[in-house]
Parts: sequence; structure tokens; C-alpha cells
Amino acid sequence: MSMFDFFKEHKNIQRVINTKYEVIFYAENAYYYQYFRHLVEDLSSKGIKICYITSDKNDPLLQQQNNGMDVVFSKSTLAFLFNKLKAYVMVMTMPDLGQFIFKKSAGVKKYVYVFHALVSIHQQYRHGAFDNYDGIFCAGPHHHDEILESESFFTQKNKELVNYGYPLLNALAEKQVTIKVSAKRILIAPSWYEQGILQTCIKKIIAILGPSEYEVLIRPHPEFIKRNKKAFEQMKKEIRLFPNISMDINPQLWESMLWSNYLITDRSGIAFEFAFTKNRPVIFIETPLKIQNTEVHRFQNIPVENRYRNMIGLIVPINKINEIPDYLNQADNKIAFYAEQIHEVKKKVLFENSLQDGVQYILDQIS
Repeated sequence: MSMFDFFKEHKNIQRVINTKYEVIFYAENAYYYQYFRHLVEDLSSKGIKICYITSDKNDPLLQQQNNGMDVVFSKSTLAFLFNKLKAYVMVMTMPDLGQFIFKKSAGVKKYVYVFHALVSIHQQYRHGAFDNYDGIFCAGPHHHDEILESESFFTQKNKELVNYGYPLLNALAEKQVTIKVSAKRILIAPSWYEQGILQTCIKKIIAILGPSEYEVLIRPHPEFIKRNKKAFEQMKKEIRLFPNISMDINPQLWESMLWSNYLITDRSGIAFEFAFTKNRPVIFIETPLKIQNTEVHRFQNIPVENRYRNMIGLIVPINKINEIPDYLNQADNKIAFYAEQIHEVKKKVLFENSLQDGVQYILDQIS
């Protein structure tokens, strides 16, 4: 970043620092906006004074009219900005608040966490990832139970738990009705941990599917692109050999997923989103568990991404990647079988969409 850009960014955030908002939203990049878009739109329609902070220069909200909402870019100045914010409520999808460089501000009354994945809290997130939030918008009963269990183990303050659901799924279902799915399109969308698909076996998968009849989209997690730039650039070079394989870096999840008939993933929460929206089985590559929390063994609640893995998809051992086409055929032949199981899992994993409960919780903090 040039000195000019830094001072321009610094000048822009001064207006934010000097203003008390009713609600502030923070998006690490444009990808995360989709998870609280419904809250932003509903609160905006009520005339709530909102500031939307993004660390992505390509965030579309920076280029459009926002009905009086302040939209501000902050990246190099973000740590400085965070502990000077003033608002009744700050809403984020970022775990680990207060654990690293991003500290809480005394000027913010309540910090609210909105989930951007349906996975459990105690395996793929670090220990203490949610300790500094005041309110948690739980996507399903497992989030509610896991937060309570965590509080009982580690004598944390009691957080205010809202049975919120996962509004993104409703939006995906509405869009799916209008889309003609490509029967031969595969979406590869892994998680971003070191033992995930992109770090272990993507070359083998490309070699198998490159000469195939399938159209393949590889969608790296934003964190993978940010943390593994060389590997990302190398992968882009490798897929140039195959005209049927392309890279998907669109911030919007729904486009590539809804157009695809198959999902290949490892431990990513997108498995639930795909299965619940498409009623089709997921193809799981059996990479090692993604464990970020060293205290996971203390929990009696089994992580939902482990418990229901067999019910929503087919599992491909790492040494049988060359058989992926066979697993794709099995997925086609067992659609009815998996659709019934997926329906049962969905009832267990999700609260009914309660967007208005989330909106009301925020309004209650303002009044």
C-alpha cells in the first residue's frame, strides 16, 4: 500500500471514529456480506443508522448507493479503528474477537456473532473463539448446546443466545428455483486448513477430472488465497492444461453452487449448504479432521460435521481418488436415498429461519 492510499484510508475512517452508530457491520472481505445481508437490508429499511466496514476494495457495497448507510474501506488502519468504534451493536462473522490484534471497543455496547458456516463451534474454531461476544445468533440447536457446554467448562460469562437459523439457505432455495442446473458440472470447494484438498490432493483430482466429460469449477476458500498465494498461482497454471477446469473466485457463493450438480469437498461447511439446498449427496474426500480447538475432547456434543457426514454424502478414501468418477455415478444412483437422509439431518441441524428474532434482538439493544 502506498503512503497516499494509507492516508486516504486514514482520512476516511476519521468520520467513522467521530460518529456513534446504532449498528456497525464488519466484513473481512466481500464473501462474508451474504451472511448478514438480510440483517443489513431489514435494519436499513427501518431507518437504523448503520456503518458497514469492509476490508475488501472489491466489495460491491463500496460502488453502490446504500440509502444513507456509511460504507467504509479499512484494512491497514483496521486494528487502530476497531477499539475506537462507537455503536450500540457491532455485528460480525469473525471469530477470535479480542484474542489477537482486533480488540473490543469500550464504545460498543454489544458484540454479536453471526455464523458463516453450519459446522460446530468446538472443533474447527480455536478455543475461546466466541468468548468475547455478547450475543450469538445460533444457526441450529447444536450451536446453542455447544455454547452452553463451553460456558460450563470454562466459567465464561453467559452469552445471549438467539435461535436465529441460517437465512442464506432461504435465499439459496429461492434462487435455485430459477436456475437450470448443469448436469455435468462439479464444484470443488474445500476448507482452508493445511491438510485440506488444495494442500494434499488437488493435483490428483485435476489429473482425474481434467480429461473427463465434466465441467469443473475449483472454488478456493478466501483464506486459502490470502494465506497461500504461491500455491494458488501454481494451481491456476496447472488447470490451464484442461479447458474444462476453471477457477471460481466470485464473492457470491450461490452462483457456482446452484449451477452445479455435484460438490466435492473435505471438511468445509459448504457441504451442509449444498446438501440442504440441492437435496443431493456431497462427495467427501476423506482428509484428516480439521481440528483447531485443542479442547475438543472435553465436549460431549459430537461435532455435527462428523456426526452427519455419512448421512449427507459419500466418502472417498484419499487412496481412491482415481475412483471419483465412480462415486459421482453412485451419487446419481442414490439421490432418493440421500434426499431422505438429508431431510432428516436438516431438521436436526437448523433452527427455522428466525431473521426477525435477530432483528428484534438488535433493536432491543438500541432502544
